Amino acid sequence: MALAAPALGSPDGGAEDAGATALAGADAGVASSCPDLTVIAAAVEGDARLRAANECLPEELAKLAVAVKMLAECASGAKPAKTWIFPVAGVPPSEAIGGGGSGFIKNRGISCYVTPWAGHPAHDLFVDDPHYQCRDKSGKPFPALAVEDGYVLVAHTGWKPADKTRGGNYVMLYLPGRKQIAYYAHLDQVLVKAGDKVAAGQIVGTLGRTGANAVPRRSQTHLHFGLWDAATFRPVNSLPLLRAARVLDVGMP
Repeated sequence: MALAAPALGSPDGGAEDAGATALAGADAGVASSCPDLTVIAAAVEGDARLRAANECLPEELAKLAVAVKMLAECASGAKPAKTWIFPVAGVPPSEAIGGGGSGFIKNRGISCYVTPWAGHPAHDLFVDDPHYQCRDKSGKPFPALAVEDGYVLVAHTGWKPADKTRGGNYVMLYLPGRKQIAYYAHLDQVLVKAGDKVAAGQIVGTLGRTGANAVPRRSQTHLHFGLWDAATFRPVNSLPLLRAARVLDVGMP
């Protein structure tokens, strides 16, 4: 199943969109195995370089585009879930979604998911962490759940307080039925690895306070949850899906 990128222009009508440029070369090198971990490893490397550069580098986006195409073919015929699983276990959307849903702020200059510009193209899902230790009142961690069936595109761990990059420990989950990528940031533990196939409701990690903007005590403990179009790597507002999502009260094994 081939993914086609729309011919989008830049916000000023100039250069071709970086995500579309990346997909232009995505037909080459897609392996038959599902998933090909060599292709996944290249995507992980591309993501790391994108974040280090803090800009949309076409040659690095192309690595993710190849991986997306491969995973789409692995799950050929997949359909989007009619209802999502809420990405934080045991917490109603009405209580967790920050600002009543006003948290998604998309800067028009964003040409892919990596951007140096102001904006907040995601929703923060807050939990009651009274002691800032990533634990609920009974001392248990907050599980982060797969919203629907998918494949782990990137699983980044090993964040240290000296690391000034945003996101901390995070998971990028490709949703083949929806042709989108779900982004789980500021995790404490990452419990999946790149290339894993996961089921809706599966624990992918636990909420944490990792990342330059999440570690200070001024920030309440939350899951930074983003959704991106997998063809262009541009953000999509997930609010309708989050509000309608089903809550699972899943504990850690």
